Amino acid sequence: FEGRRWRDQTRRNFVQRLDLVERGRLHALAPSRWIFEKMQESAVGRAFASRHLLHNSVDTDFWSPGHVSRLELGLPESGLCLLAAGANYSRNSAKGWPHLLKAWLSVREQLPHPRKLVVLGFDEPVNGLPDVIALPFTHDAKRSRDYFRACDAFVHLAEVENCPLVLLEALASGLPIVASNRGGIPEILEGVGEVVELEQPAQITRALLALGDAQERGRRQEAGRRHALQSFAEEDWFSSLEELLADLLGGQAFQTEPGRPEE
Repeated sequence: FEGRRWRDQTRRNFVQRLDLVERGRLHALAPSRWIFEKMQESAVGRAFASRHLLHNSVDTDFWSPGHVSRLELGLPESGLCLLAAGANYSRNSAKGWPHLLKAWLSVREQLPHPRKLVVLGFDEPVNGLPDVIALPFTHDAKRSRDYFRACDAFVHLAEVENCPLVLLEALASGLPIVASNRGGIPEILEGVGEVVELEQPAQITRALLALGDAQERGRRQEAGRRHALQSFAEEDWFSSLEELLADLLGGQAFQTEPGRPEE
């Protein structure tokens, strides 16, 4: 590109997007309160004809607790297995692998033996850590569900998230959860999961060590599954979407957020 002159197109691109939203009378649907509020703070976001909040959903019939053979999955038959999962987990640092690895190294010797960290979506070998089982990402939902059912708890130390489906799947599967307080994660867990600050390693350590208590895990499993059924069931999501579309098509568009008055 030597010899070419480049111009900053930021302003032009912004004006084009703003004009498109305003002229198109577009309506925005946010899957988390976190992104909903960010939308309200931006000029383009405020230009939408209406803005609405509707969290993502999960098939609670498919994603559910169940028994599978650990040996068939290559996991130890007994002992504690913590699960982390995500597409491109090894190549996308925002998924939280650096934080998870650091946390695991600090707590693994204090957890009940035998113990394993299972990372689903890790496409590279993890050398020198025999207690970490790295598995490539799979599009086979039933295979993924088997690992969710076989493991004892779920860890998600992402640097940024909106409304991650993987957390909804973990909740519906009855897995106790330790997750970062980034983006829309805290509003998803709402007291049924342990939310930690990535800048507080001691806090993360305490949260992971608590997962070694089988009685505590049992309590969280019931609470998480119940929360998924009450707040993120797929059939309820479709009903809410149908109601919203009926309002929009009837010309009664307004800004809505569950639990708050219409604006």
